[in-house]
Amino acid sequence: MNAGCRNRHNKSVNDLHRKMSIQKQPKLLLLIYALVAILAGTLAILVCLNPWAPETIPVAVRCDAALVQANLSLKGGHVIETERLCLDALKMIETSSDEFQRARVLHALGLTYMQEKKLPAAEQTLRKALASLDQVIAKNGQTAPNKPTVDNLRSAQQKYAVIEGDLASVLSDLSRYSEAESAYKSALKRNDLYLGNLEVQSNLSNNLAKVLLKNGKNAAAEELEIEGEANELSTKDLLAEVNMRLQELAAGKITRPIQKPLLSVVYVGLAECYVAQKLYVEAESNYNKSLEVCERNLKSVPNDPNRCALASALKEAASNYVMENKYDLAFPAFKRALSIWETVVHPPAWAKPATEITSTRVLLANAYRAQEKSKVDSTKATSQK
Repeated sequence: MNAGCRNRHNKSVNDLHRKMSIQKQPKLLLLIYALVAILAGTLAILVCLNPWAPETIPVAVRCDAALVQANLSLKGGHVIETERLCLDALKMIETSSDEFQRARVLHALGLTYMQEKKLPAAEQTLRKALASLDQVIAKNGQTAPNKPTVDNLRSAQQKYAVIEGDLASVLSDLSRYSEAESAYKSALKRNDLYLGNLEVQSNLSNNLAKVLLKNGKNAAAEELEIEGEANELSTKDLLAEVNMRLQELAAGKITRPIQKPLLSVVYVGLAECYVAQKLYVEAESNYNKSLEVCERNLKSVPNDPNRCALASALKEAASNYVMENKYDLAFPAFKRALSIWETVVHPPAWAKPATEITSTRVLLANAYRAQEKSKVDSTKATSQK
């Protein structure tokens, strides 16, 4: 083949390649555009499903976190911030069917109004809270799955007694003593019937006695005060009895010992009785015994229910350490509880890991703030000397 023929041949081949590349170019561009579209769509989905975005956190968990913050804020006397947190929580659950949660939020808001001396607003809000609990209790006559469990029903009745007692206090402050008397009596009866908190029962009884005096019923008030003193003594006797039984169990004198999981609950209950009396050292001793039981149970059967029980006990013990200003013990306990809740795979029915994680984080953050405040107060006290 001569040079001219080779040149013509090469030119033909180049023209063919150029035509083919031109034909392929649109397809290549389409492929690139498709890949870009897929990446953009994936990015949009990731943004929408961002696990760190507040909107992706369940409403119940966000509401629980707001309630924890509101209660702590109220204890600190920050009523304006508490009111804002409660109103935010109410907005979160506007479309929720969880009436018990709504009652809790309304109760916190009602207590805030009481602190602010907004008594008419407090009365209205507390009555709304009771109306929400009425809906929960009314479901008891329904069939499953709408019918509440026995524990949920008892919790609703106990909460009702507490809120009704607070409503009675508002009515008393409004000088509506007859209404307050009726509300206190109803709350006392309900709290007693559904095995409510002993401290709540004592407070209700004392407040009722004050209202009876204002109503001119001195004899009835005196009788109630005597009954209150007897209840206080019986509570102390109960604590002594529980302590004696626990000592017998530890010494092996009881032939049919309490089941291990229940033993931990007994220690926690005993600790809570001491916390109610502000006897934090005695409470710490019983929290530690509860932790020991939980540790033994977990070592024997390393499953998630036992891990959850330990995490719950750790949080309670840590909260008590904060009350004792033992921050060096509180922080590790809070952190260990968090690490357990964050790794639970098969929690028991009573456990709510997401809620526990949120509340434990809030308690830990507040413990850090309390420690800093304690340091500042200590420095000021030293400088004043």
